[in-house]
Order: sequence, then C-alpha cells, then structure tokens
Amino acid sequence: MPADTPYVRTTVISAIVYAVILSASLWYDAHHMDSIWRYPVAVLPIIPLIFIARASVQRIARLDELHQRIQFNALAMTVLVTALITLTYGFLEHVGLPHISVVWVWPLMAAVWGICTGVTRRRYYHS
Repeated sequence: MPADTPYVRTTVISAIVYAVILSASLWYDAHHMDSIWRYPVAVLPIIPLIFIARASVQRIARLDELHQRIQFNALAMTVLVTALITLTYGFLEHVGLPHISVVWVWPLMAAVWGICTGVTRRRYYHS
C-alpha cells in the first residue's frame, strides 16, 4: 500500500491517546468500584479506537482498485480466520483452558489482517 502520512499520524496519535486513557480508566475502575461513573469511564478507551477505525476506512477508500481488492480479500479472510480462532478457543475454554477477555479480539484481528494482507498481496503480485 502507498505511504499515507495522515493515516500514520492519526493512528500513532490515537494509539498513544488510547494507551493513556486505558491506563487512567483501569486505575479509576480499580479504585472506584462503587462509583456509577465506572461504566462510562470503562468505555472511554473506545474513543481513540474510533479514530483509528475511521482513518483505516478513509485510507482504504483512497487506494486504487487493485489495493482495495487486496484489502477486501484480506479483510474477508481476517473475518473467517478470527472467527475460527475465537470459536476454537471458546470451545477449549469449556474443557479447561483459561478464560481470555474479548478485549483481545481486535488486536488478534489486527495481527491476522496484517498476515492476510501479506498473503493476499503475494497472491496478486506473484501469480
């Protein structure tokens, strides 16, 4: 994919803001378990993630048709692979593996998307 400075800038800044808000949110939740504000504070880290998601959609929209097709195929593969991984692990939890929070699904999807993008790109450029 072509270099995209606004995308990278938005993603990096949003990731830093996410880390700060997440840290503050976890601290608040641990020290204010009886507060009614614990629910809104717990979901505050979603706000910078919305900016990352928006930047990703905008970046894909600016790609040429070939790169959009690569991303579409990679995302389709990502959905299927992530579903298989999470469902498999969910079944394994029932037989004794430790519970893993669903907050790890998006990082898993991001990693799988990167791998699937490489696989899909290779398919288009080496076929």
